[in-house]
Amino acid sequence: MKRILLIGLSLLVAGLCLLPTGSSTAQTPTTVEITPATQTVVAGQTFTVSVYVVPDEPIAGVQADFHFDASLLRVNSVTQGNLLSQSCSTMFNGGTINNTAGTVTGGYCFVTGVCTNSNPGIYVNISL
Repeated sequence: MKRILLIGLSLLVAGLCLLPTGSSTAQTPTTVEITPATQTVVAGQTFTVSVYVVPDEPIAGVQADFHFDASLLRVNSVTQGNLLSQSCSTMFNGGTINNTAGTVTGGYCFVTGVCTNSNPGIYVNISL
């Protein structure tokens, strides 16, 4: 049985689900960061932010929806990071980008076969 861990991040990530593979005895909770934390860009300049995850236990998948201010930003693409693919074969979907509503919904990455990862890594890179 897989347990779903929900994490909310007010910056850019509206919801993130990690799919742990067992019960956790870890003392430190899973952490999720947007990197870089700050960036200076000019209007019209393309830039990238990454969602970096440090799991507190082995995980087999991640799902996330993102919300952003559509009057200031436009998402160009969402690409897979190395969080799960560094040690496992994966299935990835960057989600549906809606620049009018300011959302990216339905994105996920999960391992195929019997494999888990507990190493930190980048879940996705978001080009804006």
